Amino acid sequence: MLRLRFLIGLLFLSILPVFAQQEKDSVQEENLFKEKIHFGGGLQLSIGNGYTTVGVSPSAVYEFSDKWAGGVSASYIYIHDKYYDFDYSIFGGSTLLLYNPIKELQLNTELEYLRVNRIRNAVKENYWVPAWYVGVGYTINKLGAIGVRYDLLWQEDKSIYRDALTPYVRIYF
Repeated sequence: MLRLRFLIGLLFLSILPVFAQQEKDSVQEENLFKEKIHFGGGLQLSIGNGYTTVGVSPSAVYEFSDKWAGGVSASYIYIHDKYYDFDYSIFGGSTLLLYNPIKELQLNTELEYLRVNRIRNAVKENYWVPAWYVGVGYTINKLGAIGVRYDLLWQEDKSIYRDALTPYVRIYF
């Protein structure tokens, strides 16, 4: 009987380090995952003579590797123009893919889908606007860049920007 207890005790002591190692690996994986998630976004504020724009766009990206990252973003923009008599309330989301072939260069693509609620000259319109941006930028930090992007789906009468080509600043922490 003593021998059986000794063997059970020895078996227990030999298994204990395996469980401890699994817990340690799990904590390391969780920390590594947290280190690869970055948060950022954009704020927009423009106030002029009868014109106001307010916007917020929080976003998060995950680093897949040193060169690739992808993420999601949500957006809300309010625009009021007294001179042209219109109000816009715009909201939606997007997915983003970033690629850094070299340290100084960031290529990106973003698929965005926005709901536009607008009142122009007392006429109400509600519609969805897709946008597919492709862009190139100069890298500021690992996931930040200043550049330009082009909307492949741009429509003059529906898109929220006046032109298909727009500048951007993107920084994640």
